[in-house]
This record gives sequence, structure tokens and C-alpha cells, in this order.
Amino acid sequence: LALPPNGGAPCHQYEVYGACVADAGCVWDESALRCADTPCLLHCGQMDCDADEDNKCAWNGAENTCYTTPPTGGACEEQKTETGCLALEDPECEWSRDDEVCTEKLCTTTSKDECTADSQCEWFEEEGAAVCTPKRCTAPTEGECVADKRCEWEGGVCKVTECGRWPTEQLCSRDGNCYYDALSEPAACVPKRESCGDVVDKCACHEKEECFWLGSKAKCVESQYGACPTLDLVVLFDGSGSMVKQFGHHPHGFHALMATMREWVNGLPLSGDKAGAASAADTQKVRVAFVQYGGEYKKVQAKVAPPTAGYAGGRLSGDKDELLADIDWHEDNHFAKQTFIKQGLEMTTDVLATSPVDGRRRAVYIISDGKLDDEGRVAEELEKLHATKAEVFGIVVRRFAQHTEEDEKAEATLRPLTSVPQDDHFINIDMDHMASPEGPLSTICDPTTPFGKYLALPPNGGARPCYQAANMTSCLGEAACVWSDLTQRCGVSPCLAHCEAAPCNGDAENDCAWDQGAGECLPQKRCAATTEGECTADMSCAWERGVCTVDACRAHTGEAACLSEDAAVCEWSRDDVCRKVTGCVAQTSKGECEAERECEWFEEEGAAVCTPKRCTAPTEGECVADKRCEWEGGVCKVTECGRWPTEQLCSRDGNCYYDALSEPAVCVEKETCETVTERCRCQQQDECFWAGDACVESRYGACPTLDLVVLFDGSGSMTRQFGRHPHGYYALMATMR
Repeated sequence: LALPPNGGAPCHQYEVYGACVADAGCVWDESALRCADTPCLLHCGQMDCDADEDNKCAWNGAENTCYTTPPTGGACEEQKTETGCLALEDPECEWSRDDEVCTEKLCTTTSKDECTADSQCEWFEEEGAAVCTPKRCTAPTEGECVADKRCEWEGGVCKVTECGRWPTEQLCSRDGNCYYDALSEPAACVPKRESCGDVVDKCACHEKEECFWLGSKAKCVESQYGACPTLDLVVLFDGSGSMVKQFGHHPHGFHALMATMREWVNGLPLSGDKAGAASAADTQKVRVAFVQYGGEYKKVQAKVAPPTAGYAGGRLSGDKDELLADIDWHEDNHFAKQTFIKQGLEMTTDVLATSPVDGRRRAVYIISDGKLDDEGRVAEELEKLHATKAEVFGIVVRRFAQHTEEDEKAEATLRPLTSVPQDDHFINIDMDHMASPEGPLSTICDPTTPFGKYLALPPNGGARPCYQAANMTSCLGEAACVWSDLTQRCGVSPCLAHCEAAPCNGDAENDCAWDQGAGECLPQKRCAATTEGECTADMSCAWERGVCTVDACRAHTGEAACLSEDAAVCEWSRDDVCRKVTGCVAQTSKGECEAERECEWFEEEGAAVCTPKRCTAPTEGECVADKRCEWEGGVCKVTECGRWPTEQLCSRDGNCYYDALSEPAVCVEKETCETVTERCRCQQQDECFWAGDACVESRYGACPTLDLVVLFDGSGSMTRQFGRHPHGYYALMATMR
């Protein structure tokens, strides 16, 4: 019923930039990508209106209204942010990261005659594509030529490379030797590096930083896939019409998604099983199936590639060629309609029904860019999907780095379809991140990532890449890894660089030894002594129950690394040694605590902890040397504050504060400036300041009337030890008290 926009309509009804700025009462909001009322309308007088230069206001005398001055530049030139620039569709724009300027795209015509008539453009017609593209590789000097990744200098002339000749992401990604670098400037089709899966020699695999030798399967894989289990995965992806728009630096969202999946499939440790063939239970490799959803109301809303020779046909497959053929088919058979997912969920459940119940893991990745049109009608299909025991993950792929209303709507409808806890099974990312090595596809088997932790294999000595070990204990459990206290990270041992026994055994600096059984050079196993004497002679080792093991605390050489160890509770002593916390703190029950002669059980204020006995010194000097104690009537007694054994309890007592830097850490009496009532006494203390009628801390002497909000982190990681504070969250609360 509504009239079409024609100047003077409510601003929110204008959907594109041009129509919005043509209305003097409206402005285009680049951050929200929508049309909004101009702030100029708030000015009711000419003086206020003309004075508002920030909003480019101007008084319209004929209408006695304050309007925004119409933009004088082109639509692209007016965009001041990358998101605003790339969001424009008419005209198409491109953003220069170097100059931070938005300009109109060249050579966007679809007419061959118009294209060839423009001296800056050339017509490309090959592989079923016909596009107008800016001329490439015309630089007159070698330096200018090779600065463009699409070009090479040969015989004194700048020429287009084999990959650089492909002008679009779609054509580039279909060439198995190339990949599309959307983040280079200009975006370029460049040669693909050798895949780790193509490397058959163990030593050659070790030489590549991005590769990992999967010893149990004698195969070289991408490092991020070193902890992959036997996995059957269905990718249920969005084939709606909104995917044809520009997504970040990718001119076409659906083509970008297909290119991303091609690159991903090329690197996956696939099982090699063809669709429909039996699959072994323990391969530590992956099978994948692709299902596209979308369609129209009461019509076909999900589809898979045909189940004919050469295709996976929507079935689970570990054959790279079959999966790539399926991706090509989907790219050529894009729904480009609405966003219905019900039939897609049904198809996904049917695919998983063919996955053997043999201990392998199952997962579903649901990818969407917009609101699901049938969100309230999928309860039955969703129940059946979750009954397959698959981990269901949701990925909203948004168009730009910043969030918009559209992708927030998508999030609201996709999140409820995922497994619990839903916060760990859902992510909202932009297309550039989706396509990156850190994206949710590439990190599917990385236990340090939100999705990977639900699918990756647990640590098992040499079964996963070193960088995935979170602390020294787990790091040294991996045969080829070494721990750095300096960086507090686990890395690959330099020993792996030796491919023969002689140079390996000669590398004493890195403590290398040739492992005849494994046929590779590894760091010598630490704490392998067979007697207690030999074991304890190494300060980083401990003799426990007749076995020499790594002492996760004493092996650390720095305070920061000592206090960061999660696998063992460590403390840093004044003699610069990292020691495992023993004695009273290690006891968790009242019986165990009281059985220790030097311990006492504290139970008060809802706390129950075992603590070393305090204030038992026989002399006054020894007694008062401990800040928790005082000498009274010839006896050493615990002070009012000293009785609190933890930082949490101490900080809740308004008269006390926790001194974490003393050794041992103690709860001591607090003396504040606020308790001083006399001006002269206040001025005698350096830390105090007399503020007219009260004594305050000197640092607060210049405080204004101030309202302050403290927005603080309540995440689970705050429960760990922070420096000398046993519990980070309690330490933060104590600091704020």
C-alpha cells in the first residue's frame, strides 16, 4: 500500500545510499548501513543550525527548517570507512587500505564494446566466463611489475603469471594450482603453496613449519589437523540470494564461500574413501558431505550434487576429487532465493544415518548469512538431527568487519539450532576471517579453539602439534616438543631438522638423540633415570612412586612461567626457585589436614581450608617478624587480620588488606587516611591529604564529582593463579574493595 520513496518519506524507508542522501532530511549511517534522520532537524533556529558544522547543517529559509547540506562528491568518495565503501552497490566501490580512500570501481560494465572502448580495461572471455577487468601487468619497470602479485618480469617485459590471468575469485579457485588472495592490494590470484598432504618424506615434512608428521598414520598433514580424530562432517551451507552480494573484499559472497571450501578440502587429512564405500573405524582422518539449503516457499529447499560417477553426491566422502566436484556443482547450481533450512536439516540427518557407530566423531557445520525464514518450524527436524549425537556448530558469515542488524537477526535464528553449550558452538565472523587459516573450518581439529576443543583428540604423546600444548607438562609429554620459559609456549624441537643419525647425535646444544625405532631425531627424554639418585640429581626431575618424572614446577627458570603452570600448583621462592606447593595447602579434607603436625583446619565464613599453623614462634623477635603475629603476655598470637588464611576472606574484612608480595603472603591490618580526623595528623602522613574537612588519600585529592562504571571480566579464565594471587577473580574483587 505504501507510496514509493520520493523525497520526504521517513528516512528508514530508504534502503540505498543514493535515495537516502537525495532527501535533505536524511543522512546515511555508515556504521549501521542504514538511512537515518539528520541531526540537523533538531535545530529549530537558523543560528544554531548554521553553527553546526560537524553535521554539515544549512538553514532552508523557504521551509524554516534545518537540513543537511547535500554531498558534493561522488557516492564512493563520500564514504569515509571501509565498511561503508564496500557496502555500496550502485555504484560499486573499492577501498584502498594504503590511502584509506574509497573510489569507484573501474571496468564494471557487462558490455564487451564498452569495455574495449575504455583504455583502462580489457575483455576476458574463457572457461564460460565473460567479464570486463582492469588491464594488468602494464608496468614499465621491474620493480613496479613484481610489486603486483599477478605479474612477473620476463625478458624486459611485465607479463601476467599463470594464476594472475584469472580475473575473478571463482575462476581462480577452480584452478587447482592457484588461490585467491582477497586481502592483497589489488586482490590477486596467486600460486598455491605445496600442500602438506603432497609431502611423503618424514624429514621433508618436518622441514615445513606449517606441516606435521602424523606418526601413527605415517602421513604429513597441515599442522592444524595434527589432532584430527576419525570424523564424519556435514557442511550445511546457505544458498540464499543475499549471498551474491559483496562480502568484505570478496566481490561475490557465494563464490567466496565455495573458494574457501575448496581451499579447505585441499588441505584436510581426508580418509581417501569414495562416497558409499566402507570406512575404517580408526583412520584419524576425515570424511565430508555438502548440503545446500535455501529455495522458495513450498518448493525444493535443499539439494546435493547428483550421486553419479565423479561426485560425492551429498554423501560422506574422503576423496578429494569427489568433494571438489560437489563444490563446483553447487557453485553452478546456486539457489539464490530465500533462506529455508528445514529440508536441509532433514537431508543432513539422512547423511549422518550412513555414518557407522564405531566410535568415530560426527559434526555438522551450519553456515548462514541471514535470518532463517522457517526458524519456528524446524523443531521435529532439529530433534532428529541432535539424536545422531553429532556436535552441531553454527557460523554466521557477515558481510563486513563490523556487525549489522542483518547478521544479528541471523545470529538470533541460527544459535538455537546448535549443540549445548551454545556459546561454545556458535560464532559470528566476517568472510575474510572465515577464509583465513584461523577460521572455523581450518581450526576444526585444534583443541585450543572454541570448536576444535569438542572434536580434537586428547593429548597422546606425539599425536598433536606442539603449539597446541597449553603448559610445560603437556608440552614435554609430546616427543618432538620443547618448552620455552621465555615465551611460555611449546615449540617444535630443533632436533627434527636433522635427518641423519650423525648430525643428530652431534647436536649437544639441543640435547638431540637419534631414535632408531622412529627413524628420526628427537630431544632426549627428560627424567628417564632409573634410580632415585640419578633422578634427583637433575633439579627438574622428581622421584615419585619408584618412577623418575618431570617436576613441572622446578623445571621452570622464571617467576612468570612458574606461576603460569596449570598442570601443577607452583610457587616462586625468594631464592629464585620454582617449587611445587606441598604440605598444608595440598590437603583438601579436615582429616588429612589435622593429620599433618604443622597444619590446622580453618572453617569460618563459608570457607574450609587447610593452612600452616601460624604464630608458634618461641621468641618475640621470631614472632613479630611474621606480619600475621603479635607478641602479647610472653606468647606469640595471631592478629585480628592475620587469622584470615585467604585473600578472599581477608579483603572482606574492612580493617584488613592482603599483602601478596610479602613472603609468606599475609593478611595485615589496614590503616587508611579516612580514619584520621585531625588535620595536623593527616598532614604528617605523606600518603594523606587534608581536603578541607576530611583526610583523604593524596592520590584522590583532586577528585571531581564523578560517576564511574567499572566493567570487569567474569570469565572462567579469571579463576586461575594470577602472579602471586592464587585466584585471579578474588584478587580483582580484593583490589576493588
